[in-house]
Amino acid sequence: MKGSSSVWMFLIGLGSMTQFHFVGSLGVSELPIFLIAPIIFVMDFRLLRGDGFMPFIWLTILCCIGCCISSYVNKTPPIFFVKGLATPYSIFAVTVVLHRLLRENLAGYKWLLIGAFLSSIICVFVFQPENYTARGGEVITGEAAIDAVTGSSLFWSSRIRGLLLLPTQAYYLPTPSACSILAILVSALIYVLFSEGSGRSAALTTLVAMIFIILGGKSRRKLYMIRKRFGRVLLIIVIALIAMKIAYSTAARVGLLGYDAQQKYYNQTRTGTDALHLLMAGRMEFFCGAMACLDRPLIGFGPKAEDTGGYVAKYLEKFGSPEDYSAYIRLMLYLRQKGAGFYQMIPAHSYIISFWRDSGILGLIVWLYVLWLFFAAFKRGWISAVPQWYGYLMLTMASETWNIFFSPYTARIIMPMLISCILYAKLIKEGKKQLPYDMEMDARKYDTY
Repeated sequence: MKGSSSVWMFLIGLGSMTQFHFVGSLGVSELPIFLIAPIIFVMDFRLLRGDGFMPFIWLTILCCIGCCISSYVNKTPPIFFVKGLATPYSIFAVTVVLHRLLRENLAGYKWLLIGAFLSSIICVFVFQPENYTARGGEVITGEAAIDAVTGSSLFWSSRIRGLLLLPTQAYYLPTPSACSILAILVSALIYVLFSEGSGRSAALTTLVAMIFIILGGKSRRKLYMIRKRFGRVLLIIVIALIAMKIAYSTAARVGLLGYDAQQKYYNQTRTGTDALHLLMAGRMEFFCGAMACLDRPLIGFGPKAEDTGGYVAKYLEKFGSPEDYSAYIRLMLYLRQKGAGFYQMIPAHSYIISFWRDSGILGLIVWLYVLWLFFAAFKRGWISAVPQWYGYLMLTMASETWNIFFSPYTARIIMPMLISCILYAKLIKEGKKQLPYDMEMDARKYDTY
């Protein structure tokens, strides 16, 4: 059973970012998961309920229902409805399947991570039917698209980061702490120096995870102590983030990070140089989308959320620079004159806002529950239950917390994997499931550290 589940998790990871086009982009591993998930759900219902997975599963089902209701009320075209429904359904389906695979093979999680890393490389060269749109609107395909993607500094920064952090995530206990910390520092530095200002959030979240790894160590006693010191840990993180913000602002302003990063910094600080103004300028989609969702908090706008209310223009008028507002108005006038098929979506570069926008209040509740799980994992000491997972949990929870607020939902395998691991850690911490014998013996080697 363990061997076969490891193989399946590796294959799921391997197909997580390799995609083919069917209505929308669909991961190679998602299609079979979508098909078998309802069968596994019926077969494993009692196990899912007994393992404490059902509150989250029910929320994903309700989110799908919310998408149906919102699509009906907003008269969403069928193709947009299907694409919109696939996103919350993927969370349900992947969670159900991973619950079964992890249940008897908690150590198998690393094979999914290894497969996902390989998938991030393979997806550029195969299973890439989508066109790539370059700056200026030029549509390119084939080898030209590959060159455009791999020529991006952010592409190589993310792949190098993935390689450097893989030992900490997949083999946390045997990887020397000094190596883990060095890998984190180098990956953060690479993001800051070579992503032309686009990797700031990845660098920050990686460094936040490093703080937890330094404080937690590898023994379950030290990991559990974070629960009691959580307030002080958060204070340390706030101070560290302020220091990082000052360091970044200084380096970007004087040009140490390159010309592109310097210009990006100047553009984003036209209305203010404090952290909030930087965030509102760099992540306009979250705040603009939230403004729209607050207008229709219960039903939302459906998956084809057209900006008929002029939310982008209102946001730029109130919070953007005069240049950005004027440029947006000119762009809208030009595009509307160019063709009748154009429409502006309500922006939602965010898990929580996109689900709220597309599925109404039921989409919002899913991510509020996930955020509660993240908080409870620290506050109730679940993170100490499986020390082998600690590096993975810290690095992934840090990045996914940011993504919930400020990134589009693309982690259709990784996010359900993270939630499944947290729920199993909760089960083990509460004494309702035992850590497998080999993992228990391995953890005890480090309990005296």
